[in-house]
Amino acid sequence: MDREVIRTGNFASDAANFILGQAHKALAERKEFRIALSGGNTPRPIYERLAVTGRDLAWESIRITFGDERCVPPDDPQSNFRMAREALFIPAAIPEKSIMRMRGEIDPQIAAREY
Repeated sequence: MDREVIRTGNFASDAANFILGQAHKALAERKEFRIALSGGNTPRPIYERLAVTGRDLAWESIRITFGDERCVPPDDPQSNFRMAREALFIPAAIPEKSIMRMRGEIDPQIAAREY
């Protein structure tokens, strides 16, 4: 994929639409879409928007991984998984088998090897 700078007036909506476009393209071409989610506060509104606009996606054919995770349990306020679960996974009814969670609650070396 070529790199491109996108200037936007509505970051969350435009980013969600970009992801949706890539997902639909990958699903049509390969029957699978893989995405690594970021954590922190910045992507939350994108995930919330994606949960609304992506209801028609074949979530069972999507593999979600994490680009980063904090060394905390999945229900900890600092957990990136928790944020994604609240903003995207639950509202979009994403099947558990589509989500590849890194276990932040165990020793980081072990969690990284498992992941």
